[in-house]
Amino acid sequence: MNELSHISVDTILPSQMLQDAVMGIDVASSRGISLGSILLLIVGAVIMFTCFYLINEYGIKLVQNKRARASAKRYFPIITSFIWLGYFIYSGYVILAPYPLIGIGVILFLLLGFWRFIKDFIAGLVFRIQDNYRVNQRIQLKSNSGIIVELLTTHVELESDSGERIFVPFTEFFNQIIRKPSVQERLKQFSLEISVAAEVDFGQFEKNVLSCPWIITEKTPRLIQNYKEGTIRISGYTIDLKYVAHIRKYLE
Repeated sequence: MNELSHISVDTILPSQMLQDAVMGIDVASSRGISLGSILLLIVGAVIMFTCFYLINEYGIKLVQNKRARASAKRYFPIITSFIWLGYFIYSGYVILAPYPLIGIGVILFLLLGFWRFIKDFIAGLVFRIQDNYRVNQRIQLKSNSGIIVELLTTHVELESDSGERIFVPFTEFFNQIIRKPSVQERLKQFSLEISVAAEVDFGQFEKNVLSCPWIITEKTPRLIQNYKEGTIRISGYTIDLKYVAHIRKYLE
């Protein structure tokens, strides 16, 4: 009987050890992240980018109220920036949490590799929140001066006095700003007539006027349509009267 009991114990122990090893492998594998999870994060990012792009390019333009549309243009990029920031933090947690040491190494590598992009992204977010400078405003930098054409994710697009398009990273933009000229210093009043067809879409024409980079939209331009002569008179403000020719060409 003693020999049988020893045989039974010797047989059970290897079997138990094998089961423990299999369970250990299952636990270790469950801590990792599957390829499907990574693909799901990528697909989610693509869907978010597509939705944000469509809203920014087409959805905001459907807002009829000018003040509401202007507010949407200002706040929507700020909201999307916070959403992207939260999504990237969540994605990093999902991918890197199972292996903390490797995760720390990857994070440090990404910070070093994309430090410039991260700095400009955060500076751009702060820039939009402060709202000290807007599109169509004229600014003076250390190296040159010009009009803000567009606020991008990490850069400011400027048009210099010579008509050259310049892309300045937000971090450099903060360091180079000298001053924002006063209204009296930078605005010039203009008035011109544009010939239009009888069936012209006045609402669309007004949108074109407001989107013209050489017209100061802070002081809303006046539009008067002359049906008899087939013209629309635009009265507004620009940085320099030399831009009137550009305005005419843009609207014709």
